[in-house]
Amino acid sequence: MVFVHGASKRRRMVKVIQRIGLMLFVIFAACVLSCHNIHAKPMMAPTDQEGFDRSAHIVVAEYQGYSKGAEKVTYFDGVLADYKVVEVLKGGQLSPSIKILYAFHDRSACIEPEDWTFDEKSMPAKGSRWILFLETEMGGVWQTYRGDYGRREATGPNIDDIKKLEVQPSA
Repeated sequence: MVFVHGASKRRRMVKVIQRIGLMLFVIFAACVLSCHNIHAKPMMAPTDQEGFDRSAHIVVAEYQGYSKGAEKVTYFDGVLADYKVVEVLKGGQLSPSIKILYAFHDRSACIEPEDWTFDEKSMPAKGSRWILFLETEMGGVWQTYRGDYGRREATGPNIDDIKKLEVQPSA
């Protein structure tokens, strides 16, 4: 009788373990699917006001050159670009020279355009001036707000447009 009771207990334990395994699989699958869906959806188009509000610094800077971080430059990884700060439009003082992750996207696209390739023409002319919306800095490298959206030519009208923006209260 003891043997039968032990076999019954073992069967119940096996069923419990199977149910736990199934629940863990379902939870894991739900997490994977929901994470994939979140990253697969395009983001809303960025706005100047949003860029202003989310950027720690906005500067006018002169492009000095770039270095490849990887062997092959991709649409999503970009390159490291060197800039010399000329004027601070928002935020405190920065180092006179800054590095930014030069992105070729604005985080709206989910996939790289089929015909995209990197070459020297993808980069600005040395000595050209740009408005940079500097969002976050990590390890001495800044990221611009929404990639290439946070980088625009430093023309008089563009600088005036940025100077007109004001910090908006958080909702």
